[in-house]
Amino acid sequence: MTQRMESGVTDQFVYFDAPPGLGTWVVFGSLDGAAAAAFTTPTVNETDSTNMPGAYELLLDEQTTLTGGNSTEVLKLYISAAGWAGKSIEVEIFADSSGTLLTDWLEGGRLDNILDARMAEASIDTTGGAVDSVTLADTVTNLTNLPSIPANWLTAAGIAIDAGAKIRGSITGTSDSGSTTTMVDNARTEADGYWKGAAIRFTSGNIDGQTRIITGFVASSDTITFSPPTTSAVTTQTYEIVELIVDPWTRILGNTTYSASAIMQIAAGTSGGKMSGLATGTVTMRDLEDAANMVVGTVDADGNRSAITIIAPAD
Repeated sequence: MTQRMESGVTDQFVYFDAPPGLGTWVVFGSLDGAAAAAFTTPTVNETDSTNMPGAYELLLDEQTTLTGGNSTEVLKLYISAAGWAGKSIEVEIFADSSGTLLTDWLEGGRLDNILDARMAEASIDTTGGAVDSVTLADTVTNLTNLPSIPANWLTAAGIAIDAGAKIRGSITGTSDSGSTTTMVDNARTEADGYWKGAAIRFTSGNIDGQTRIITGFVASSDTITFSPPTTSAVTTQTYEIVELIVDPWTRILGNTTYSASAIMQIAAGTSGGKMSGLATGTVTMRDLEDAANMVVGTVDADGNRSAITIIAPAD
């Protein structure tokens, strides 16, 4: 059976059997394949010559510290005495629980080497232009010369812009100008139509508290249009834009004119309802029940529609 001992411990014994009454001991050890080394002053006792004759204990106070950052190693011992050829035993040396080896591994061993290797790459890809190089902070000089964090990278403003562009939750701002149906804010950077269907609530000035539905957004002029008109023209008011919970069909189709029910009825009528007038230049499409006109369009001789009028069905 292989005996075990914690790395670095020097006050514990290992046991072996030999003929009773021996003395003048010689002990050699080899840890993890190292060259055999003699114990300087081996301490060997016969545990109890009367009750346990031939049972010996060796104080293992040498060659008990792990090497090479390993968590476990085998110590091979060869023990002999005057008048006895000897025998070999094995002792497993395992990582200590005090944290010493872990500290060595973190600060001067494997992890340290891994981090050095990663940091030596000296480049981190950050799409959008944030950090383009890394300086090791291993000296006072480097600590004072670290690259600066770009504006709006980890700031409240930067996070707000990024969050607004992705979840459209609640965005605040200050208008630059406007009218009773428009609001211009040069800080808005979203795409055309981005805020259509959301609500804008003004939070200052003589239109404080007025909420309107956004009907369009033009990115090139940073102009939001809304309805119905406010009681006074927009000037430099603070505002908040809040995404409304709208019908997903109208959000997908990019309009707020028709409900999901109306969209489905229009689609069903134009694809499966009755149709007349194709040869007359004016085509009329009926609903599935043939109860009402759904779409009236202008067509050429080949049936190509050049203009249509949608007759919105009731929900």
